[in-house]
Amino acid sequence: KALDVYEIVHELCVSGSYKNLEFLSHLPDHYEPGTDFREQWVQEVTADRNLNDDERSLLLSFGSVLGTSDAEGQLMSVEAALETVRTLEVRRSEEYQQKGRLYRSLGMLFGTMAGIMII
Repeated sequence: KALDVYEIVHELCVSGSYKNLEFLSHLPDHYEPGTDFREQWVQEVTADRNLNDDERSLLLSFGSVLGTSDAEGQLMSVEAALETVRTLEVRRSEEYQQKGRLYRSLGMLFGTMAGIMII
């Protein structure tokens, strides 16, 4: 569609698919003279406490290239960001599996301790 950054933010907010990215709801969805979209992007991404450092870093670098080139350049930037997201997804899945095993083991350990204390 070749939307500008404000229209993209509006579409993302309206879709509801990205409601976990709270910073999107704080970004402007229309141009206001005297404001810089990328500065607002950095400010809102930095302020979003639901993002960890890797995700924040990815979003900050992605926001720095939004709206700075033609549609083809933007697509290349999106593809590069998607590749980084895939890498993060694999890493997070591995962390989840490791921590899940740890918490399950701790649950069994505390259950056993409680059973012994009752006896």
